[in-house]
Amino acid sequence: MAKYDPLYKYLSESGQPVVRLTFKEVADLVGGLPKSASIHQAW
Repeated sequence: MAKYDPLYKYLSESGQPVVRLTFKEVADLVGGLPKSASIHQAW
């Protein structure tokens, strides 16, 4: 299983055209985000 598969599954099973998640919610789904996610605005 790839790191972001749980996020993909969550989004695809939501049935919603738009899903809003906090960085913490995304991090929890994927087992943590890279440090650059909290440093670089592009994230």
